[in-house]
Amino acid sequence: MDSEKLKKRNLSINKDKTEKYKISIRSDDEWKKCKYLGTILDTENDVIRRKQLSMAAYQQYKHLLESKKLSLKVRMRLFNTYVTSVFLYNSELWNVNKKLETKINVYQRILLRKILKIYYPYKITNEELYKRTREEIWSNTIRKRRLRWTGHLLRLDENAPASLALKESLRQHGKKKRGNCKIWRHIVNEDLKSVNLSLEHDNIRNIAEDRDKWSVLIKQILEAKSTTDDDILVNAS
Repeated sequence: MDSEKLKKRNLSINKDKTEKYKISIRSDDEWKKCKYLGTILDTENDVIRRKQLSMAAYQQYKHLLESKKLSLKVRMRLFNTYVTSVFLYNSELWNVNKKLETKINVYQRILLRKILKIYYPYKITNEELYKRTREEIWSNTIRKRRLRWTGHLLRLDENAPASLALKESLRQHGKKKRGNCKIWRHIVNEDLKSVNLSLEHDNIRNIAEDRDKWSVLIKQILEAKSTTDDDILVNAS
């Protein structure tokens, strides 16, 4: 939308904060620094930034999060309000692979151990850590958010910009791109594979239209993933 149309709606563009990027297959990595609606387009850079922001939030409320005067239940509610929400902002659109998921989960466990004040040489298994704090492993939270957002995307009008972008992505799915990068569509299809579906499935939009049915489908996917993911069962020092 151009500036003239914005003026008619009493809106204006702040030129000092406006950044222009050209993104194409042949473009360099300059676009990875682009920030849109508070999110850096490159997932790895955005995760790094989210770590910095969430750690700053943790330090700000450290006196509450590690206080013995508050119950663990209250402290975890504060943690999810002030820290988890900051780190997982827009995480449903991250392009995460197994390596990045591991880094995210390790970072979460570092924070949880801080809250419980468990430092070397004391040890606690990851399984016990999540059990005591009653927290969900962040990689599973991200997967759940991604699937919920996918449902919203599939329910959009077919002429909505996001729907058109998905349609174009699916149209290009057979063409070979440079490099070996896993894109968001591939990650969603990996999730849907466990229930014999994909974004290319003819009936996928009809299934998503039924919110209750889609919620059941998400639950089935998460259960299928949890049976194959033994990440939280590994002992940590």
